[in-house]
Amino acid sequence: MTLQLPLWYRRQAAQLAYRRGSSYAQQTNYAQAVDAFTQALSAHSQPAEVYVRRGLSYWKLGQTAAAIADFEAALAIDPQQAKAYGNRGLLRYEQGDEAGALADWAQALTYAPNYAEIYYSRALVAINQGDDAAALADLDQAIELQPNRAEAYFHRGNLRSRQGDQPGAIADWELAICNDFTFEEAKAKLQALLVSSRQTALAEPLQAALPNFTVQAKQVGQCLEITLQREVGVGVGYFTLHHQIREVLMPLQRPGITQFKLVGYVVNPKCPGWTKQEWSKTYELYVGQPCPPSNWQIALSTLVTFPPMGVTALIYAAQVKAFYKQGNYPEAVQASKTVKRLCVTGTGILCAIAMIPFSYVAVTSIQSEASPPQRTARVIDYTFEDTHIE
Repeated sequence: MTLQLPLWYRRQAAQLAYRRGSSYAQQTNYAQAVDAFTQALSAHSQPAEVYVRRGLSYWKLGQTAAAIADFEAALAIDPQQAKAYGNRGLLRYEQGDEAGALADWAQALTYAPNYAEIYYSRALVAINQGDDAAALADLDQAIELQPNRAEAYFHRGNLRSRQGDQPGAIADWELAICNDFTFEEAKAKLQALLVSSRQTALAEPLQAALPNFTVQAKQVGQCLEITLQREVGVGVGYFTLHHQIREVLMPLQRPGITQFKLVGYVVNPKCPGWTKQEWSKTYELYVGQPCPPSNWQIALSTLVTFPPMGVTALIYAAQVKAFYKQGNYPEAVQASKTVKRLCVTGTGILCAIAMIPFSYVAVTSIQSEASPPQRTARVIDYTFEDTHIE
């Protein structure tokens, strides 16, 4: 004779097995998780949820058929089980069944309209299909429901960049990194955009100065590679052109750039694809430029008037010639200007400090000044006593 345990006891045991299975799954022990979830199915109060969790463990083990069977078992018990629809859709998408995945996700959103994972997954499908508008709408919804999902910000940033919204793309990539500082793809996107913007900033003044050429600029180490492209029939004097380019670049004083390489190409519009290199030479950018003043006297005077700023000014003054000898002319100019700025700042702070006691004395003297006598009106009694002449 078999002893039948009370229902409440069997349900408690099923709850314990379910928690044990969840713990195994969290520890990536999926085989043990499957066994525990199977035990929980015997008397669990929510068997549909157990089937979904066991299906996920089967999926992690690579047993996709068993996973789909469990998701379908969950739907047979509870036709409104959104997680079963959502995960079966993900599995179908993984197997290449986009139509089946989209159908499952639509059902999942019918029963759980705030299912952030579905919006995100559906956005990825829309991106692959080239439907940027639908992808953006789903990513916006996913981010609204789950604001800490770094991948959603990353993909939305990619879409915005593709549509020409660079400020929006930068903001999204920065948010992706804020939510996941190890997100190297987002960092690479920001770095590439920063390099591109720098190259554009360098090419724009050159393009304005050389309207007959198509100009591209790229920094490689301390050298700025300038590519010029002209059409057949457009005249050019490469022997003197570098002087014109130097006049454009020198006022910019870009840190880290000490040379520029000029590469010239000629193209024939009548023969698409025909290009010939006709010039390639490297030039020193700041050749013949005198060393900027170290401003030692200014630094020493600042040391006397306001020592904290003066010490810093002396350090910068010593760096001027060192940068110049290393060929870092922009850094030398910057150090020379910094000495002057420190002097002005130190003088301003000293004047402000000196004004404090004078202000105190002035306020004190005003407060201690004798007040003028105050005139008060007297009340005159015009009442007369009656007098009798006797």
